[in-house]
Amino acid sequence: MSTFQALTLILATVIFGGFLLQVLSKMAETQSHTIVIGVYNGVPLSTEHRKMMLWNYYLPTGNSGVITSVFLGIVLAQIGKNVAEPTVQLFAYGAAGVLGLNAFLWLAGTISGVIYFTSVLRKTTRL
Repeated sequence: MSTFQALTLILATVIFGGFLLQVLSKMAETQSHTIVIGVYNGVPLSTEHRKMMLWNYYLPTGNSGVITSVFLGIVLAQIGKNVAEPTVQLFAYGAAGVLGLNAFLWLAGTISGVIYFTSVLRKTTRL
């Protein structure tokens, strides 16, 4: 693979991945606020509905962030593996490492979010 092709693929992967992870992050933030506050668009939600949102919306969104980060990290590592230029390899492996760290942070955030949200839902008095 030529250096130009590798740099183009790295740039495209980083831009696409950044956009996708930003969308997932915004979705998770909106879902987490709805679960904790218990109101969506001015409509109060029951505790059962909030629990359903936790397990059926928030958790899959968090898992999608982990899977997306891992997948894009693997793509970048493969680009680095298939290019001859050492500087481009280092750049690709560095970007893959950042996405690996991002996957870990998504996982930690999702787990801590689920723990916190279940504790909030246990304490709620709303039916």
